[in-house]
Amino acid sequence: MRCSVAEPGPVCVLGGINLDIHLKAVADAMRAHTSNPARARVVPGGVARNVAENLARWSVPVVLLGAVGDDPLSDLVLEQTAATGVDVRSVDRVPNQTVGLSVALLDHSGELALGASCMDAAEACSPDYVRRVAPTIRAASLLVVDANLSASTIAEALVEADVVGTPVVIDPVSVVKAARLATVPARVVAITPNRDEARFFTEPDCRLASEWLVVSMGAEGVQLLRRDESYPAAGTRLALRAVHPIDVTGAGDALIAGIACGLRAGLSMEVSVRIGLHAARETVLQPYAVATTLNAEWLRQTVREITQ
Repeated sequence: MRCSVAEPGPVCVLGGINLDIHLKAVADAMRAHTSNPARARVVPGGVARNVAENLARWSVPVVLLGAVGDDPLSDLVLEQTAATGVDVRSVDRVPNQTVGLSVALLDHSGELALGASCMDAAEACSPDYVRRVAPTIRAASLLVVDANLSASTIAEALVEADVVGTPVVIDPVSVVKAARLATVPARVVAITPNRDEARFFTEPDCRLASEWLVVSMGAEGVQLLRRDESYPAAGTRLALRAVHPIDVTGAGDALIAGIACGLRAGLSMEVSVRIGLHAARETVLQPYAVATTLNAEWLRQTVREITQ
């Protein structure tokens, strides 16, 4: 499997497509077992969808794959996503389902205090769907997958990518889904867990092999490890100057988008991760899951700064 590509094909992003509801506490401290005053924001979200929008804002051709319902909220999410330049024509519409919903309760500083999600539509995304969109996956320069899908659906996507050697980057999404993902027998270019999820991909019985492990550590940056390096003792720590976040939602998705963008351009993994770190920092400085300041000119300037 190739690591970087420098090819003109689009990036395919397969996974969660949501409507995100963000509630940010007004008070310095929140109280349990009662209602807390908060400011609300409702926007399209989902790991795969956010990654795809980031890429589209950088003028990277991108195709979104996944499933939504047949309700008006699903229409709204797809319309707003398409307006950013993402190709949503291959997204599946599941009858009698609503769009995926994700609720994030943020503390006063913008850090995630509690989250909940309903991903029934994404979980209805089946191996049969992946087989239907196989030509799109095989034509891609890179495939990004998030683990909101079933293990069987992810496995089928990896089989289709492997037919033509399409590089794959996978995000575990959560501890529960990381445990499920680790059972998938395949090899990918990179996995992007956080510290809690990373252990599933370093244990001897993990069946999902990766050339690189990109462990996200929040404000501390990432730890980048090759396949033969042990976590957490080895690897390279990459970080940027700390900032005061407004909202951390979407920072991990920006990191993944930066990695995908760099690899598609034929850049090294370290440079690709650095692009992702800059994108993540830009994201936490805005109250949006995808920073509105991320565009093609921002990307050019950032790559120039990193590679000088």
